[in-house]
Amino acid sequence: NIHGGKYKITQGMNDFDIVSLIKSGKQETVKLVINKIRTKAQIAKKIASKLEADSASLMQVFNDNKYLEQYDLDSNQIQAAIMPYTYDFYWNTP
Repeated sequence: NIHGGKYKITQGMNDFDIVSLIKSGKQETVKLVINKIRTKAQIAKKIASKLEADSASLMQVFNDNKYLEQYDLDSNQIQAAIMPYTYDFYWNTP
């Protein structure tokens, strides 16, 4: 099985090493820096620039009050719920 994601390929790795790395699923984390963001669209764009998720899908989630209920949020609270910080994610975090 091949696992999608962000992998660190270093000098000296051969084809076997690279395939083994991808098959192992041992990804590198991606740093997502959130700061000075005011709108849901800005948040979605920032996240989509670093992770696999696209901004349109993120906007759907940000506007889905039924989904957000499980986190005690609604679509008007997204900006306040995402605090300025440097977050570590895997590139293909769902």
